[in-house]
Amino acid sequence: HIENVRDHNAKRYHHIDPSLYRKIIEKCTNCDFNKIVELHHLDHNHNNSSEDNLLGLCPNCHRLIHSKKYFYLGAVVDKLKMLSLSNEDNSL
Repeated sequence: HIENVRDHNAKRYHHIDPSLYRKIIEKCTNCDFNKIVELHHLDHNHNNSSEDNLLGLCPNCHRLIHSKKYFYLGAVVDKLKMLSLSNEDNSL
């Protein structure tokens, strides 16, 4: 049942194919946590659901990125972009 809900949410709220959604939320890009993974838009534009704009992040890493009190926010985002790109290169 949970898979059907996730597929429905992928289509309705994120406008992406459920198989892509499952791939992105397989594990956190930053820490490899795989129990609960959320979708993060790198450009913060929720209408831009292209694969290269989406990352899977655990709730802790996702909150860290959106927190204004962390001065290294840009460095974390840059690291995640690089990890995302290297993961794409390894899957080719």
